[in-house]
Amino acid sequence: MKVLGSRFRAHPRQVCFWLTVCAAAGVAMLFLFDDSCQLDGGQHYLFARRAWIHYELFVGVWSRPLYTSVYAFPALIGYRAARALTVLICLAVSYQTWRLAEDLRIDRAPLAIALVWLQPSFFLFCADNMTEPIFALVYVVALRLHHRGRLKAGMTVASLMILARPEGFFLGVLWGVWVLTHSWRDGAKGRRGG
Repeated sequence: MKVLGSRFRAHPRQVCFWLTVCAAAGVAMLFLFDDSCQLDGGQHYLFARRAWIHYELFVGVWSRPLYTSVYAFPALIGYRAARALTVLICLAVSYQTWRLAEDLRIDRAPLAIALVWLQPSFFLFCADNMTEPIFALVYVVALRLHHRGRLKAGMTVASLMILARPEGFFLGVLWGVWVLTHSWRDGAKGRRGG
């Protein structure tokens, strides 16, 4: 992996180009396919739509509280509006991934936008009512915060993963171990240095 020199910054045109291409692909998926690729997409949509009548759906295990809370308003507008929100969330995931690549000083960081969208499962869910895109957004934002040295903010955002997907519990535990080992290592360095 080639590391960026301090003089290199991605040109805004490259970033806009890739975001525009990916947005066009997401909108095409939105209008080309009227239904979900899995039954879960319809189920999540119905949970979000019915949450205004059955309030327990905002905190239900199967309704995924983060998804239901974010999608509750668009779901009232309709199925396609909820799917359009997913396209926007996927664009935010790819944008945040590009920013993470820049933070890590990776060469050709704008290509991260296209590489995220070229993953088959991501592209399949880019205009669907599945919980994976919102989980990915929470995860990449937490990673960015952590790598920028904002550990507490990163942990707070990472704690939302369990509200988006069940595997968020396990990633949250691993995140906690990561932060603890990081702080223990820093503490050991401080004791040796002082």
